[in-house]
Amino acid sequence: MSYIAFLDMVGTQYSAMLSNENYINAIENFNRTLKQMVNIYDCKIFAYSDNAYIEMQAISDLLDFFKYFRESLMNNHHYFAAAVEKGTLGTDNISRIKNNFSSMIFTSPDAIRVYKRQCQFTGIGISLSERVVEDINQTSEKNKICESIFQKNYNIGEACSYTSMFDISYDSVNLANLEYIFSDYLTTTAVNSRAGRYYITPIISMIKSINADIIKDTIKFKQLLHLLSFNNVPDTFRCIGNNEEYSILFIFAIIDSLFTLKDRDASVDVLSGIKDITKVSPDLSKKLIEILPNVSHSVISDGNKRRFLSILYGINKESEKVEK
Repeated sequence: MSYIAFLDMVGTQYSAMLSNENYINAIENFNRTLKQMVNIYDCKIFAYSDNAYIEMQAISDLLDFFKYFRESLMNNHHYFAAAVEKGTLGTDNISRIKNNFSSMIFTSPDAIRVYKRQCQFTGIGISLSERVVEDINQTSEKNKICESIFQKNYNIGEACSYTSMFDISYDSVNLANLEYIFSDYLTTTAVNSRAGRYYITPIISMIKSINADIIKDTIKFKQLLHLLSFNNVPDTFRCIGNNEEYSILFIFAIIDSLFTLKDRDASVDVLSGIKDITKVSPDLSKKLIEILPNVSHSVISDGNKRRFLSILYGINKESEKVEK
């Protein structure tokens, strides 16, 4: 069984509004990088402008393909939204230029399914179907995916609604990586907060892929917390969009990562990390407890919710003893 994907660049409309040069650079970077991928991986790519359909056989190639492609585009501040399904595109209806006309028509049930999945995905990243995730989990590659979310709606005055998903993990994310994408998120949100919501997915996925060395380094961990809570961003950008709500989600994602890394490495100090989290702002602990029941398991697992509450209860109990 093969795997197929449909991907679409994010932000090309804005690039065109900025200048012809910005738009051309984005499109050329997208297509140039795709062309490079054909020389590296055993795949078929059908690209047009800022979209592409892809088909390949090996799940390992699929994961490595998107990791490399995503990193290459991100280095130029370019992003995409992709969906992946099992199946075939059905490439019989591909015509070459004839009488000044060419076409690419993908009408197989699989192609329609992956197209619909991508259209429903309002985030930056790779939305993996359940069948694809099942295949990955049966291989040694299962550590290369992570749970994340995307914001489904964006209507003024309406509560944010989030949808769970599986994304492809990032490679050992450091503080500079997160600062880079936070900068892109903030500048995008300042122009269009509706477009800014697309960055929630990669930020959550990157937090889930955080390098353990940052967690173990007290200074770097505190810097990370200030970033995730928007405390170290310029004042003019701090209150734009849904930053306050997003920051709570980011904090829960780092709490989830604390426990996940602890399960892999006994030297990770979860208690110290959570104590640092409670010091980010005076009322943060209260907010976390109030919001926790409604936070998706894709941000923090149900098991890690209970572990967090147990530690937080102990911290508060000890604090009350000291005060008395």
